[in-house]
This record gives sequence, structure tokens and C-alpha cells, in this order.
Amino acid sequence: MDTADTMNRTRSHPRTARATTVRTPQQQRARAKVARILTAAETSFSTHGYAHTTIARIARQARVSVGTVYAYFVDKDDVLKQLLTHHVEMLLQPAETFLAHLPHGADMAKTLATLLRDSLRTHAAHAGLHMVFTERIMQDAKLRQLASIFYERGLQLGRTLIARFGGARAKADREASAHVLVGLLDFCTHIGILYPSNVTAERACAVGSAMLCAYFNA
Repeated sequence: MDTADTMNRTRSHPRTARATTVRTPQQQRARAKVARILTAAETSFSTHGYAHTTIARIARQARVSVGTVYAYFVDKDDVLKQLLTHHVEMLLQPAETFLAHLPHGADMAKTLATLLRDSLRTHAAHAGLHMVFTERIMQDAKLRQLASIFYERGLQLGRTLIARFGGARAKADREASAHVLVGLLDFCTHIGILYPSNVTAERACAVGSAMLCAYFNA
């Protein structure tokens, strides 16, 4: 283990009665090791699913000891929580930056198409992991609470789009419109991943974009 990681945080380990120190990596070597563990965990969750992913399997994939994994994570749910945080940032941060720098006179259809395309690309690249996220968010209250925080960020993106492009109807009920917008974007970008369909994700996004444009212009 890395002795230079001096800033620690203590959490209770579910397998023992004693407190276990879970480290926050400070040095580059430790951060690289944690990144390798997370990469291995994503591979395992995506390939084997939640039930068949274990800390031992993650450790083997990452080429570290089981003790090293437990030095930085409480259990596999803790690993999954960090993966969820990372992947939501991959989805939301680019979208937030894109909308923050949207030029005056931007086209609504092109804006929606860009958001959908970028979201679709990220979802498709991590399809197996998103299936595990969906399964565990429904079953794990702590993960569900974390997901609700991220959903609120998604709603804020929806509010921004409505303020920029929404017609009288969308603006009159901004909150309901934001929920509809985020829900439709989420559904379109999960076609073929969470929702088996003969319709391609690209086609679903094109239809969804057209529906949103029609609604916003009303």
C-alpha cells in the first residue's frame, strides 16, 4: 500500500466489526492505481454483471491485491458509486459547457442534435455499465439518492433549453416541460441499450428532436 497517502477518511467496513481506513489517493502513483481499479471494475461490471462482480475479480483484473482495493473502497457498491459519479460527469459536464457557451441565434434543432449525439456516444461506449447502473439504482437507496442529485442537474439543463428556445406553452409550465425534455432525451439515447428495439438510436434521436422542436415552438 502507498504509505504517502496521509489524508485518510474512515468508514465502517460491512464485513468487519472494526473501523477500516479508506484512503483518498494523494500521490500520482496512488491515483493511477485507483484509476486502474475503476477501469477493471467497469470491465467486470459490464462483462459479468453486478452479481458476478466481486472485489477479488476486480483486483485480478487491475493486477492489484484485494487489500489494495479495500484500501480505497469500502466494497463493490462503493466502487460502483464512484463509477456512476465519473460517468455522469462525462455526460453532464460537456453538455453544461456546451449550453453555457451557446452563441446568440443558435439553432434549436442543431443544439438538440448535438446534445443527443454526444449523449448517445457516451451511452453506447459504456452500454453494459449503464445496464448495471439502472439495475442497482432501482435496488440501492444510496445509489438512488446519488442518481437523484444528478437528475436535478439534468433538469437544470432542461430549464436552460426552455429559457432559450421554449415557446409560451413550455415556459408556462417550465418544470413539467423540463421533466418531459430530460425523460425523452434519456429514452432516445438508451434505445438498444436499456430498451430493446428495432428502431436505431439515431432514428429515435431524430424523431425525439423533431418532437421537442414542435413542442418548444408551440
